[in-house]
Amino acid sequence: MPRVLHIIDGNTPADMLDQLALLAGESDPIVSIGPGPAWEDRLTVRSLHVPLGSAGLCALRMPNWADKVDIIHTWSDNAQRAGEILARGRPCTLVRSLVTAPPANRQRQWMRRNERSEAVWTVATEGARNRLIGVAAPADRVHVLPPAAQPIDRAAERRQAFRAEIGLDPDYLVILAGGEMVRHGGHKAACWVHAILRHVLPKIRLITSDDGPHREAILAFARGVGFVEDHYGPWPPSRRADVLAACDIAIFCHDRNCGTTALAGALAAGLPTVIFGVDDLIEWGGQAVLASKLATPRGAAQAIFAISDDPALAQTLADAGRQRAAQCFDVAAIGETLATIYALAESTSLEGPRSLPV
Repeated sequence: MPRVLHIIDGNTPADMLDQLALLAGESDPIVSIGPGPAWEDRLTVRSLHVPLGSAGLCALRMPNWADKVDIIHTWSDNAQRAGEILARGRPCTLVRSLVTAPPANRQRQWMRRNERSEAVWTVATEGARNRLIGVAAPADRVHVLPPAAQPIDRAAERRQAFRAEIGLDPDYLVILAGGEMVRHGGHKAACWVHAILRHVLPKIRLITSDDGPHREAILAFARGVGFVEDHYGPWPPSRRADVLAACDIAIFCHDRNCGTTALAGALAAGLPTVIFGVDDLIEWGGQAVLASKLATPRGAAQAIFAISDDPALAQTLADAGRQRAAQCFDVAAIGETLATIYALAESTSLEGPRSLPV
């Protein structure tokens, strides 16, 4: 196995941290450019001083790390800048993982920034890979690394204990608004969905599992639509299994591609899942999710009500989700995929630097 150095920073997306937590080797060092992510409590991370706030200067202070590894794997934009400088002139390969391909209005900017990069890239879906290739990324340097997810052990026990901890009765219907609280993550829409359903289902509650940079804006919106006292969370990532076990239905109201690991986790947990129709979620959800015909809070509320009113439909979606997760998101299988990507990256790097075609 190659020796791998993982580089993150305080703004590393939750999707990337989830992948890193499940896929990093036990002996792989993980360093952070400056303080690490505030809520991350699963990883052993060494935080490095950043002179003058420059990731490049930080990289110049850490040559000993690069001399001991074969692969430098970066998980954020700032980490990539450090990794590019650290790998320069050294016999190690740079791998960069992205949550998804950049949106259309940022593709030219992405191409200019990376046109001379020697990195090998990973994305979570085939659609995202095709979009990167469409903006001139070399096809042999872009690979799909699917989201990894684990089934929940002792789910019934976790469910009972966690619900008791936060004061939820067993007969409450609990909706999970999954994923990091980012601008396009759909949490405002989830608050709206909950407010609609609260008028007909008095015992419905909403859980947000993950923190994020837009938490305060989402809370302000929730106060505006009402019933904010029925909202719970977020919790640190180490409580993710407890949160999933306590929920009955998951909802992903993304209005832009912005992550897939939370979806993978919900399916692995056997949660009937409702999504809006963004490409990355559709690709991995497949027939195991219920795609809202109307990509609106009203349409999502109708879908959730249909699941809550039809136990057979709920069970069918739960079983399909578990099967989908076992087939597509198995941690051991994704680990083998990553090992193959590392091997391909090392063989590609032997060809020497290349530029993205313009």
